[in-house]
Amino acid sequence: MSRASAAPETSTASALWTLRVAVTAQAALFVLQALTGGDYLTGNDAAMNLHGAGAITIHVVAGVQTLAAALLWHATRGPWWPTVLSAAVFGVSFVQAKLGGGDTLDSHLPLAVVLLIGVVLVLAWVWSPVAHGGRRPGV
Repeated sequence: MSRASAAPETSTASALWTLRVAVTAQAALFVLQALTGGDYLTGNDAAMNLHGAGAITIHVVAGVQTLAAALLWHATRGPWWPTVLSAAVFGVSFVQAKLGGGDTLDSHLPLAVVLLIGVVLVLAWVWSPVAHGGRRPGV
């Protein structure tokens, strides 16, 4: 393999692994958000500090996820939908956080489920053989 062909392969693998790490972290963060949100709703006011920090972390990780998905799409010209869905999760997560007040929980909670579904769809795709062209998972 020539040096010129190794660079695109390396950037593709880097984008793939960055997306894998980001979306896996994102899924874990959503589970933690459910736990801290539930803890808060059962009367533990201290859980709101963790829930707020989790929301900020979700915004950051969603941004990284979106960037990695865009880089992977650019490198492979594969499916565009993981990038669009990642960007939608990133944008809507700000709306969802804004709806976190007491009067808007009837919107906040269902929207969290919608966001989690978006994350899980990208998560399932990025760990599937389709995401890396059927090659071994390490690439």
